Amino acid sequence: MPKLNSQPVSEIQDENIFTLVGEQFEEVIFDDSKDVFIKFYAPWCGHCKCLKPTWDSLGDHFTDVKDQLVIAKLDATENDLPASVSFCISSFPTLKSKPAGSHNFIDYDGHCSLESLITFVKEKAKNSLTPKVKAPEQEAQATFAKPSEGHDEL
Repeated sequence: MPKLNSQPVSEIQDENIFTLVGEQFEEVIFDDSKDVFIKFYAPWCGHCKCLKPTWDSLGDHFTDVKDQLVIAKLDATENDLPASVSFCISSFPTLKSKPAGSHNFIDYDGHCSLESLITFVKEKAKNSLTPKVKAPEQEAQATFAKPSEGHDEL
């Protein structure tokens, strides 16, 4: 079986956009518990560069529901798609959604404004995109766990 061209898997995912590589495509994208919205891009593409701040803002907007929704990006010039995927990337950027529990992709061909992208995600998602509320005791523990700033207790 031929090996997929893939960048190394990132050990740290500290942004609100998941940096996906070919080697982990199936594991991340076909996780049936999560909705996925992915941007396939090329680093040299002018339209991709223009979309980057909006895509980052989209990730920020949905940061509280990361356990239900993955906003991802994949450099399609450095990473192959697995044979299990029924499409090819022929233009940049290409935006696709994959609802939770499905292996079918939905093309996004609307306007690339933040509002349009948010509306699309909400319309296509199978999961609730309402952040889960922490229990009051978790909130209290989080408050008391913070070190006091500039106060010396006797």
